[in-house]
Amino acid sequence: MHRKITRILTQGTLVDETFIVDKNSVYLLCVKESLVANWEAGEFDGSRRPRFGVCFVDTAVGHFYVGEFVDDAERTQFETLILQLKPQEIIYEKGTGIITSIIILSILFIFSNILF
Repeated sequence: MHRKITRILTQGTLVDETFIVDKNSVYLLCVKESLVANWEAGEFDGSRRPRFGVCFVDTAVGHFYVGEFVDDAERTQFETLILQLKPQEIIYEKGTGIITSIIILSILFIFSNILF
């Protein structure tokens, strides 16, 4: 018997109405992070700040949103975004993550049901 994958179902990509119990937003979040020079009062102070490119898709209704922001060293905006959206899954580029952001994601993962 020959078998093949016909579809992949995960919490963040589930769109079949027969499987959706709750009609609330179900977010799949994709994150790209880089470091940019920190300019204070028009001068480079030697440090770098994280810049995030984000795309999140509400798979319950098919809407998607794209944006970017420069965050502080503690990544407070990034953490707030994760806590407000409560994404079912997070896609993050393997091998290029900044360790502080990965730690934040790991801590949030431990205390929630977020998959990344």
